[in-house]
Amino acid sequence: MDLLSPSLGIAPMTALRALAIPALALGSITACSGAVSSDAARQAPVVTVGEAVLPGAALEKWLLDAPGQPSEALTSVLVSAFIEGAAMGEALRRSESFEDSATVAEAVMPDAIRGTILDFFAGRARAMPEPTDAEADSVARLGGTRVFQHILWRVDWENVDSTFVNARARAAGLVARRLEAGEDFAAVVREVTEDTLNRQNGGFLNAVQRNDLPESRFATAAWRLQPGEISGLVTSPAGLHILRRPPIAEARTQFKAWVAPRLARRADSVWVDSLSQAKKVTIAAGATERLRAGAIEPLVFDGDDPMVTWDGGALGPAQVRRWVALLPPIERAGLANAADSVATLFLRELAQREIVYVLVTGGSELTPRAWQALAPQFRNAIATVREEMRPTVVNGDLSAAAIAYVESVTTGGQRYRPMPGGMAGILRARTTITVDRDAISAIIAAALPVWMERRAADSAAVAPPPDSSSVDPTTP
Repeated sequence: MDLLSPSLGIAPMTALRALAIPALALGSITACSGAVSSDAARQAPVVTVGEAVLPGAALEKWLLDAPGQPSEALTSVLVSAFIEGAAMGEALRRSESFEDSATVAEAVMPDAIRGTILDFFAGRARAMPEPTDAEADSVARLGGTRVFQHILWRVDWENVDSTFVNARARAAGLVARRLEAGEDFAAVVREVTEDTLNRQNGGFLNAVQRNDLPESRFATAAWRLQPGEISGLVTSPAGLHILRRPPIAEARTQFKAWVAPRLARRADSVWVDSLSQAKKVTIAAGATERLRAGAIEPLVFDGDDPMVTWDGGALGPAQVRRWVALLPPIERAGLANAADSVATLFLRELAQREIVYVLVTGGSELTPRAWQALAPQFRNAIATVREEMRPTVVNGDLSAAAIAYVESVTTGGQRYRPMPGGMAGILRARTTITVDRDAISAIIAAALPVWMERRAADSAAVAPPPDSSSVDPTTP
């Protein structure tokens, strides 16, 4: 995972399938009054994690060296990485193993909850009736979803010469003439295709929509076909193809396979929404503002009043903070700037997760099945993180070590490995964290014009000067 990769946005976690929470305690935040000068900000400890300190000057250097321009979102990712690196460093110096039963249970609980809910919805999907012919035909007639058959001649384009390709093309041409003469496409597929996975089913591929196919000659040729029509020879990275778009009646099996999970998700959504209405799920006034403020490091949620309530339960700020701590830093940065509609949906789905889990299990205890499946995975993952980070953060000054860790990640010298399970929250719970937001804002403001000036200079340096002697005068 690239620490500085572009944000994917803060997508709502639809139908509870990705929701999971670790447990953690509240941190603290340094609130500065008034603006801070850039010089003062560079000298200030913009983040402290126990004994580790991140000076503003170090943060500014990261921002200036980053491929993306300085911003609140990018800074949030860098600050989160420093916090987790420094917190892990302190834990390693204390020789914490994180393998005691209580810590393992706390760390794997998110995946246990997620797995339980996924199993529940998978069971609901299996119990649903198969889509009808009418449902499959309705999707097919709309045209946005299509099914194709193909015959494949494999070509490793990087390791063959034109003689081999021409021979393959001649073989395909002979097959094309057989199809033109009226031979059954599926029968020819079973005789000649080199797609072993789809040979016995007559070359039928899974139903797709246009945006499922990368822009290519293959996609263009496929989408031009009318029902029953056969293409000419088409290339793709896999090789050479002849495509056919079967009529609806021949492709019902594939259309039903495409429709079934979508009908299941729709039924799940309706069921969860009706459950929420029955439970009278209510988002508290000001909860979205508290969510956005709390999503900023060090993830502090003000007040004790519930953020979501329902008949028989409530979601308090400490519980919401646990969910937010589980998000990757880039998604937390997105959540801090989310629209009211997204923030509201996020809170509602947290409440729905609680309601469904209690309904399915009767509580939140870690089941023996979940322990047996997840505990060994967590122990292996945390051992890998520990071994990768130990050389960087254990010896010498912890501040310098944590800074070196983030620099190594941002420059590609070391892979950024998110904390497994609920460890991001567990580490924060065991460490005192402060963040100076005013100083950070000053650093961002100072770094942005310098970053832009440097990029402009770099662009000018790499652009070669016009060479009149080499310019084609007919080129516009």
